[in-house]
Amino acid sequence: MQFLWTTSKPPYINAYELMTLARSYACTTPLLLAAHREQIDVFYWPPYSPQLNPVEYLNNDVKQQVHDKPPTMSLHQLKQRAVSVLMRLQKLPQRVSNYFQHPDIVYAA
Repeated sequence: MQFLWTTSKPPYINAYELMTLARSYACTTPLLLAAHREQIDVFYWPPYSPQLNPVEYLNNDVKQQVHDKPPTMSLHQLKQRAVSVLMRLQKLPQRVSNYFQHPDIVYAA
């Protein structure tokens, strides 16, 4: 139910309220959506559609930057490299916001 995590319609539902609602509806998504239609924006995705998920663009960017360097010799070194890339991206908000400029991702901006 990741698509229900945040909403843009008032009154807003926070994550805790959403999880409580989901439990009370026994995770029956159609009932939950019907009962809170005014509060929840729903985006329907095909079953496997990573090109529609902004997180996949971040993952791709991190993987590319990690693998652009010589191979790592240990898991610790790989973790250090990944953390370093993520920290660098944290200081480049424009680069991250560019993920949302892709035609397939504009809906999430």
